[in-house]
Amino acid sequence: SHRPNKSNTGIILQEFLKGLSSQGANVETIYLKEKNINFCIGCNTCWMETPGVCIFKDDMPELLDKVIECDILVYATPLYNYNMTSLLKCFQERLHPLIDPHLVKTGETYRHPQRYERGRKMVLISTCGLPEVSHFEGLRQIFRQIERSSQVPLIGELLVPAAELLKKRSLQEKIEVVLQLAYRAGIELIRDGSVSKEVESQIQKLPISIDKAVDIVNRWWDRQLEKEAKRISE
Repeated sequence: SHRPNKSNTGIILQEFLKGLSSQGANVETIYLKEKNINFCIGCNTCWMETPGVCIFKDDMPELLDKVIECDILVYATPLYNYNMTSLLKCFQERLHPLIDPHLVKTGETYRHPQRYERGRKMVLISTCGLPEVSHFEGLRQIFRQIERSSQVPLIGELLVPAAELLKKRSLQEKIEVVLQLAYRAGIELIRDGSVSKEVESQIQKLPISIDKAVDIVNRWWDRQLEKEAKRISE
């Protein structure tokens, strides 16, 4: 998130990580906003002149080492314009050194093989302000394609619509159920090797009716707009 200290995605992520830790997993959280990561320029130096090593001397080489060594890579991003944030997109592009340039055929599809085969797996966590889970479809498709092309299994998908409700004090009892599901997902991932479809499905459900959720969000925006109009007039 561009707002790591205020992120709705961070609320879900932290509960998920608590579940992982409860099962003995060693967890490290990295906020990309705090890192210096240049954009990939497609020069392919990491494929030809210095195989596996990027031309940029920023914070990414350290992060590449962490990716190579990890068993599970958890991507956590709020939904921006029906996609991942620019921070995460930049990070993903800079994973280029971990790929071998040759083409290999797996099934009916050609792909670039991983330069370092470690059996790494991945998890996707995302939240959005819109109330329907269908708004995540573009993001989900990207990660399904990454799974197919990189042969890195997607073993968990926690998608939470209308995530601004997570901060509504009046709904805390209902929100607690969502947080418990995120915690349970972490436990399942270590215990069973993946997050169950039941938990993935349950965490996508709104804790209140969609009409009530929309009404709460719209009234919140009305208050913010009124405050801004008053500030400007003063």
